[in-house]
Amino acid sequence: MTALVDNVLGYQRLDAGAEELDKRVTLLDGVVSAGIDGAVELIGPGRAQFAVHTPPIEAEVDPARLATALAHLVADVAGVDATGRNRAAVPGAGPADSTIVVAAARRGDVVRIEVRGPYAGGDPVHGPVVRGIVAAHGGVVQTHEVPGTSGGAYVLEVPIGAGRARSRRPLPGTTRRRAAGGPRAARAGLGAGRRAPCRRSRPGHGGGRRAAEGPARLDGRLPGERGRDRGDAPPAPSPAGAAVPVREEPPRPI
Repeated sequence: MTALVDNVLGYQRLDAGAEELDKRVTLLDGVVSAGIDGAVELIGPGRAQFAVHTPPIEAEVDPARLATALAHLVADVAGVDATGRNRAAVPGAGPADSTIVVAAARRGDVVRIEVRGPYAGGDPVHGPVVRGIVAAHGGVVQTHEVPGTSGGAYVLEVPIGAGRARSRRPLPGTTRRRAAGGPRAARAGLGAGRRAPCRRSRPGHGGGRRAAEGPARLDGRLPGERGRDRGDAPPAPSPAGAAVPVREEPPRPI
């Protein structure tokens, strides 16, 4: 009862202009969580279950006031009046599910918070508090009927202001990994654990020339096939244990 009186008096001061909204950019999931905690204080613990879906959305609102509006709206659809008593169910209606659904989403320049419960709401104390606080934010409260049930659904819409939608996924292109060995290795397709082919200097030439032998050839030929494109015969196999001579070409004019 103390929380109810404090909330009603705070709304009356806001409505009379004695107090103003303290707007700041805040995450909406924290506002919804505070609103549910306030609703539990109004209706009592263990009298309702909650299903909450709040993506990471920022909005420029007064978090304390908006949480108060949500608390009274949840208490209203839970069927608890201002005195803490349950309202009578609609005659002929089946057993009502005590689960209250709260979902938030962004729609263009506004934030929508939908609240569904087993009762249609409309309490003369909860209703003015909810609509007055939402109207002070420049928003509206809409009522929707849920077919097949005696419950009701309310949608709160408030401007997003200077807030924005956050994303937990990294931006495209920010998680690229560089190959081991630096930019040259990345261009050559060399990953971690692979070594670049050896190079040796050629007499009279400032650059390097690829070795004639080696387990890996960048030109696609097997060892011993050097010079076949010029009509040269492949070298004869050397005896076991003998050193393999390395033929060096004369320097070419630059």
